Amino acid sequence: MAVDGAAGPEGWLGVGTPYALSSLATWQQRLMVPLMPVAILMVLTLSGLIFFGLGMTLWEWACRQVTAPPYLHVLFCYAAVAAAGYVVFWITFASRPAGIVVSAALMLAVVAGFMVPSWRRRLIQRLSHPDAGVPMVLVIGTAYCYLLLAYGARPEGFDWQWAHHIHRRFGIAGDNLIPRELAFRLFEGIDLKNNFFDAWLSSDRPPLQAGMLLIQCPLWGALDRTAAVPHLLDLYYQVLGTLLQCSWVAAAWALMRALHLSCRKILLIIATLAPGGFFYFNSIFTWPKMLSGAMTIGVFLLLVWPRIQGVRVSMQRMVAAAAMAALSFLIHGGTAFALVGYALILLWPRFFPGWRHVALGLVVFIGLYAPWVGYQKVYDPPGNRLLKWHLGGVVAIDDRGAVETLVDVYGQMGFSGWAARKWELARLAAGGAVSYRWDRDSRLDVWRRIQFSSVPPALDVLNLGWLFVLGTVISRRRPLGRERRGPMIMLAVGVFCSAVWLLLLNSEGVISHGSYATMIMLFVGLAAALLSAPRWVYLSAFFFHALHGFFLWGLEPGYTCLVWWITRYGPYHRDPWLMVLAILVYLGMLFLLLKATRPRVTTARV
Repeated sequence: MAVDGAAGPEGWLGVGTPYALSSLATWQQRLMVPLMPVAILMVLTLSGLIFFGLGMTLWEWACRQVTAPPYLHVLFCYAAVAAAGYVVFWITFASRPAGIVVSAALMLAVVAGFMVPSWRRRLIQRLSHPDAGVPMVLVIGTAYCYLLLAYGARPEGFDWQWAHHIHRRFGIAGDNLIPRELAFRLFEGIDLKNNFFDAWLSSDRPPLQAGMLLIQCPLWGALDRTAAVPHLLDLYYQVLGTLLQCSWVAAAWALMRALHLSCRKILLIIATLAPGGFFYFNSIFTWPKMLSGAMTIGVFLLLVWPRIQGVRVSMQRMVAAAAMAALSFLIHGGTAFALVGYALILLWPRFFPGWRHVALGLVVFIGLYAPWVGYQKVYDPPGNRLLKWHLGGVVAIDDRGAVETLVDVYGQMGFSGWAARKWELARLAAGGAVSYRWDRDSRLDVWRRIQFSSVPPALDVLNLGWLFVLGTVISRRRPLGRERRGPMIMLAVGVFCSAVWLLLLNSEGVISHGSYATMIMLFVGLAAALLSAPRWVYLSAFFFHALHGFFLWGLEPGYTCLVWWITRYGPYHRDPWLMVLAILVYLGMLFLLLKATRPRVTTARV
């Protein structure tokens, strides 16, 4: 730097090199692009091994207490890690050093388990079962391909943090960062009350995804201080967050196995669903809605589905279902709409499990959820912002309690206002209007926004399944075969829970304000219903659904839907070879799994 003291028009011209582009930083910037798939794969492999290793270790103990179908084992791995994360969250909140010690002990237990021959044999035996190994490979492979596609469109300056800014155009910027902020503040020992995240309090969002992140934070925090890869903690958060949201694959697998579909048909349907915008975006944008929905699917298959089939539910399974319901609610509160629908179904005399089961389930649910309520009311009150927003439609922050807000809102609304509001929400949910739009939106942007907000457009080509359901109802074929009856029951439950959602909701009528368990159920039910059509019909429908989803959400000259197109972040460049690599990896994974599951798999009974 210099001071120009010239009095005339002449001056000095200074030419320099920014520090960020010098020496080692320059080589990092150049090498990180071609090495990106390797870096993502390494982080995903290490974090995935720890995650599923811990889940299977914890579940190995619990499986002796609860007998459940094998197709639920991957979902139980998620539930086991969620329970461990809940414990780690509270220990870290009480004492940061104790939380680090417990997290390190959990990771060391996984390493020690792999080194024990007896445990290694049991692990290999369990993974050799298609209902455990295949969905686990699908989860990891889908997460890897999603990450390749997401980082295939990036700003000029490479930075792992850019993915945190996606979809600002949908008006939801930052929602994916709240679990990260809570986890990293606890890990660094930063106060949770002061300037937490914009206008949000630490008590406004449930803490469980943050707890699951905390388990591996000691490892990645240590690597971040020594590794040459910049922003390694940010990459870890994006990778593990995507792995958590890809639990939808395990949930869809479990639903289709409950419908007695073969592994080959399940792989076909998952390959159809994966390119769609609903699953793609909500897996990359790491708000915990998809993880919560997958856990709620576990509640449905443990409790509601057996009762609909007339199967008695044991006390152990009731405890497991109540625990998964509480954990799903502690991941994201939107799952309440599906849980209320399940509860109303179970109150029907034919499906009622018995008062002893209900009492035990309530004790388990309240016991798990009560500590978080205490945190909201005592440590960082009031913690009722989302409740007032979704049920009362009040976005502004005020001092009123949730009950007082609801009484005031519905008292002023009256029955006619309530009916008009429900009609408006139903129209929005059906795709009748776009609630949020920018002037620079193209036609593709508008269609993406409609798919993001509305149920029928999100289902896209799979809506053809409704025609076959309607044809089955009109034809009145009695008795219905198993391949027709199961999807119809699943779709009926999904429609019923959607109706509950619209009746209780008082905010924007968009998909993201409901339970993703209902959406997963509708996607799977419609795809399974299409299987009753002629082969060429459902293959054509699946092909066009996947192709349309990929081109709409993954391809467009200049940018994808995952990029906020604004000059503040500079021009965006695409790496087409990363997209080609993602497609090849996914197709190769499906080919290998098809070969591995060629023998017919015996379907487990509920």
